[in-house]
Amino acid sequence: RHGPQLYAPHDGEVETGTVALLYAGLTLVNAMHALVFFELLDRIGAVSSAVMKGVQLVLVFAFSVLFFCRYQASQCFSWPKAIGVATVVAGLLTYAAGARDSRRQAERQRRCIYCEAPSTECVCTSTESTCILGARGV
Repeated sequence: RHGPQLYAPHDGEVETGTVALLYAGLTLVNAMHALVFFELLDRIGAVSSAVMKGVQLVLVFAFSVLFFCRYQASQCFSWPKAIGVATVVAGLLTYAAGARDSRRQAERQRRCIYCEAPSTECVCTSTESTCILGARGV
């Protein structure tokens, strides 16, 4: 076996109280993780939360290769894992491009809404919005 041990040595005897305390701690941490995730869902929405999970997947893959490959072969780089990560990254980039375009379009529409006074007309093109005074008949 190469490298340091990942687990502390023990004699096989563990007290029930210790196991119960560790299990309670694990349950508490998992509950807090779930609570924060659902709060995040509420605040930023399902799609953005999924994007964050995609970023998390990429980071976990990279860190497992960097830090754990020397201890466990299943943590090393493999082509199926790389293809999965590449698929996630492609989805993240596609979402980012679409979100950028949506923000631009929403900004143009917002500017058009502010032109709705009776004596103005809003002309929206694919690149900008312009208010034209007096273009509408009163």
